[in-house]
Order: sequence, then structure tokens, then C-alpha cells
Amino acid sequence: MNRLRTMTTAYLSHDNRLLLMQRSPQRDFLPGVWSGIGGHVECHEVGDVQAACLREIDEETGLGEADIEGLTLRYLLLRQRKDELRQQFIYFGTAKTPQTRPTMEGQLHWVPFRDVLMQPMTDSNRMMLEHYFTEGPQDLVMVGVLSGRLLSPEIRWSPISDWDV
Repeated sequence: MNRLRTMTTAYLSHDNRLLLMQRSPQRDFLPGVWSGIGGHVECHEVGDVQAACLREIDEETGLGEADIEGLTLRYLLLRQRKDELRQQFIYFGTAKTPQTRPTMEGQLHWVPFRDVLMQPMTDSNRMMLEHYFTEGPQDLVMVGVLSGRLLSPEIRWSPISDWDV
């Protein structure tokens, strides 16, 4: 049996810094790991993943939709873990303010762009951010499929184009 897990992640920038969350060391899953802001899409949000992303941003940072400019879907990452197919919708935007509130999920940090990839993060997030920093924002959504073994993962990127059929 295959299950589907849908998640959103947001990377917000402000003054050449990217907002990252360092997960709480008390978390069962990936304690201390750094990532963007996000979480699971609720059942009622399946048809509007951007709404789920905005909800997660608000819950984890206190930043509301009015505090964010240009929130745009840039990446869709697909991977499988055991019997679960995971799809992660990754958004980038600009925060109008660096002011955030504390969260139980971990600690929020505004990290200078040059230092982002130095943080301990999952391979999939690191490879996606490397692509983003190398290629820059694209007008198209990039789809990546994570494959390979634990010690040699890779992502193959392809753009999604708008088909008018």
C-alpha cells in the first residue's frame, strides 16, 4: 500500500538573509536540523497548497500574508520513503519585516545568504537550495525527483511548462 504525504516549505528572505528554522533538539524527527518554514498540508487544504504554506508561516513565525511579498511556488520535490510517496511544494518570498515570534517547533534565524548552505540540513533541502542559489529564481516551477542511495543522493530537475491543451 502506498500512502501520500503532502508538505509545504517556505524560504523567506529579508535584506540578503534567509529565514531558517533550527528544529528543536527535543524533536523526535531530525532534531537540530535546519530547514525552511513549513509542514504538512491538512486534508481541507489539498486543493490550495499555497494557503497551507501561508498557514504554516503564520503558525511558525507570526508573519501573516500581509507581511510577505511575492510568495511563489518555485520547486516541487518528489521522493519515496518506504511505502510513502512524499511531495513537497517549496515557495520563496520576501518578508517585509524581520520580526518573528518564538515557536515551539525550534529556533528561527535570519541567516546571511553566504552562510545558508553551511547549516546542517537534509540532503534534499541542501540540493534544492544549491540549485536555487546557482540558477536563481526561475519563471517556471522546477520539479525534482530525489533518487539514489543514502550516501549518494541526487535530484534530477525539470521545469514544468504551462500546457494549453
